[in-house]
Amino acid sequence: LISNGIMDYSLLLAVCRLPPGVAQTCGAGPLPVTETTSQNGQLSVVHRYAMLDTVSKELVVITAGIIDFFQPWTAAKKAAMYIKSLEFSKATVPPAFYGARFAKHFEERFQKDETLLAQPAAVAKASAEWCLAHGSEIVQG
Repeated sequence: LISNGIMDYSLLLAVCRLPPGVAQTCGAGPLPVTETTSQNGQLSVVHRYAMLDTVSKELVVITAGIIDFFQPWTAAKKAAMYIKSLEFSKATVPPAFYGARFAKHFEERFQKDETLLAQPAAVAKASAEWCLAHGSEIVQG
């Protein structure tokens, strides 16, 4: 986003914990995985990650996406930055500053959980399909 001069965006996270039986159905296993998810070789705006909770044996599925209106850094934005110069946490800042502040915010808040083991993209995909097929069971669950 920074390299494209984009600013003023937000992160949306959805976390779903699926029962141990679902973890097995989706192919989750004990081996750690390191891979980057993409669609047809291109990065996607929304990513889904699956992790096996080694204690509860649940499948933890996290869906993350960048949302809101993507706004380019324009002359109007530069003017707004000067007008809003007294605002404490302003969004009207150059893309490099906005992106660095965005990343730092989440680096400070997210913590690694050693009990969660990354799973292949295929497990995340299978969990999404399972959720679509069994959505009412999760809600009633």
